[in-house]
Amino acid sequence: MNERRRSELLQISHTEWDNGDFLSTVQLPFDHNRRAPIGKPQLYETMFFTGDDARDDDYACWRWATEAEAIAGHDAIVARYVNGEVFDDD
Repeated sequence: MNERRRSELLQISHTEWDNGDFLSTVQLPFDHNRRAPIGKPQLYETMFFTGDDARDDDYACWRWATEAEAIAGHDAIVARYVNGEVFDDD
């Protein structure tokens, strides 16, 4: 497992596994809360991609309001993956 933090502009965290699957958490350029003004702004996003055929339609997505939530969420998703959970867009 390879991890890095803040290695690129707007990228908060990135984890990659030997099979090519990877998880990326980034700061979004604008609020992605589709229900605004209801709820918190969604300023961070974590996406899981399968490595062998990472395509635009082959991912799972989570959104966060703060950087602290995004980092904690990223780390929690890594732990879930390591424990055998499978993620997809369903």
